[in-house]
Amino acid sequence: MEQKWLDFANMVHEYYPKYQEMLPDVSKAWEGVRDAAYKDGALSSKVKTLMALTVALALGCEECTVLTVKQSVALNATKEEIMEAVGVAYAMAGSPAHSRAWKVIKVLEELGVE
Repeated sequence: MEQKWLDFANMVHEYYPKYQEMLPDVSKAWEGVRDAAYKDGALSSKVKTLMALTVALALGCEECTVLTVKQSVALNATKEEIMEAVGVAYAMAGSPAHSRAWKVIKVLEELGVE
């Protein structure tokens, strides 16, 4: 059976409320930092999310990679913009980021992004 990366992302969202129940102070603090970091400012939320994608690829965070691709699309990032971010990740982090790039392409396909 083929793994669906969007199913993987949905599972993250499914279990997050349990995490919030178990660690309410930590989750609220994290959400505050996340919301402040990603809000529009000198850089748009879309640009910040594309930046996060490069970091996710460099660090090897599968959940982060899938969720930031999904969020980038929701913020109207084009396939070309997303793939340019993948190129930056490769330039900065080398082969580890390059070897994870297929996940970005797979999520884009699952989202129906042409």
